[in-house]
Amino acid sequence: REGSLLRHNQRLNAESPAPFLSASQRQALWSTAMEIARLFQFENVGSVEFLIDGAGKFYFTEIKARIQIEHPVSEMLADLDIVEQQIRIAAGERLAMSQDNIHLVGHAMVFRINAEDPWNDYLPSPGRLVRFRLPQGPGVRVDTYGYVGCQIPIRYDSLLAKVVVWDDNREKCLNRAYRALQEFRVIGVQTNLPLHLRVLAEGNFAGGTYDTSFMQRFHFASAPVDKETERDMVAMVAVAFVLRNRLGKAIVPERLLSGWHRASRELSA
Repeated sequence: REGSLLRHNQRLNAESPAPFLSASQRQALWSTAMEIARLFQFENVGSVEFLIDGAGKFYFTEIKARIQIEHPVSEMLADLDIVEQQIRIAAGERLAMSQDNIHLVGHAMVFRINAEDPWNDYLPSPGRLVRFRLPQGPGVRVDTYGYVGCQIPIRYDSLLAKVVVWDDNREKCLNRAYRALQEFRVIGVQTNLPLHLRVLAEGNFAGGTYDTSFMQRFHFASAPVDKETERDMVAMVAVAFVLRNRLGKAIVPERLLSGWHRASRELSA
């Protein structure tokens, strides 16, 4: 998995296969990871992480002996439930498959949807979800705890959802990801959805030629507002104005409610 797009040393997205690796580099990384796992007699679900320099040389950094947030990318490619395998290992069972049975098909990406303001140093954005519409369709998966009325806390991690997409190749996967992120509607808190859309449209990312300095080098001018979100915001402002000023409610003068007024109307009739 490739995870070079970082904010505050935390991944914004990940994809697999890594777009800049050759087949020989990928095989070398896989073989090295297996050797390291055997060296430490590692028996668990985990990730072996490497850094790769501009010359294509890779360097081992660490083993993360746990399931990571980006694991759905591998699940989509391998058609495998990694969490199930973790539970089997914890229960002392053997894996139901061998390495030779695992085949990676297509291309997959995962995007962390955080309740934060990317145009204000990723400041957390707590609050209540007023509208929460998830993207759907083939090759689209969303893991989230959110729902309409849900309260996003000010404490803990700002992660609200993970959008995972899969398709036959990277170009198709990029298109599907863009559509899914456009369909994702969140009103009530700020999110980094607009940031993801801008990243997808950026030439270096679209071409698969990005690195860990991408977010520092690329300058995002201002927070965009799409037409549907703008329409929803205008409607919400209008409703708030009506409620505040009590427009639309008939106001009857007090003199018309008095008994003398009603009696005079009866006499005139």
